[in-house]
Amino acid sequence: MGNAELQAEFNESMELPLGVLSRRGFGASYPPRDLGQWGLSKEDTAALREFGIPVMEPGGGRHGVQLVGDVQESSVPEIRSAVGSAFRLGDYWGRSIGVLQAEGLVVAFPYMDDQAVSYVNSAARKFVETSWRWCFASKALKKMNDLDQLYDNLEHFYDLVCQIDSEVGEESRFNWWPGVVGGW
Repeated sequence: MGNAELQAEFNESMELPLGVLSRRGFGASYPPRDLGQWGLSKEDTAALREFGIPVMEPGGGRHGVQLVGDVQESSVPEIRSAVGSAFRLGDYWGRSIGVLQAEGLVVAFPYMDDQAVSYVNSAARKFVETSWRWCFASKALKKMNDLDQLYDNLEHFYDLVCQIDSEVGEESRFNWWPGVVGGW
């Protein structure tokens, strides 16, 4: 695949409506029918129900590197931590991803107790959109051999992440995505 085709594929990950993008090529994990105990906003609940959490690495789970949506079915938070109780959304980079009950913040909880939690997104709906877009962007990025093209597109994706969630940034407490994109 040539540079122009890869660029077009990457651009689609940035531009297509989420409803179109989320129906292409990746599986998803969806929340249970009753999200009343989760205490999320209507927008967060709608995004989780409509799009779910992508499964980038089927079978990866706790041992994988990429995002594996695995939304819990229970109405009781499965993750307990000093930052609060959270409902599990999946696994990513050796951490459980969860949404804090009644807050909607998305947090990455380490499997090891000696590591700190990482704040991912300020709202579940923003995590849903960013994670779906990353699924498709990274698919195109993996094929890019032109380093200038690759780094330019990583920068474009980082800018998009910050547009989706204005609280995300390298110097912010929501610095998960800058690490994912920068650690490419």
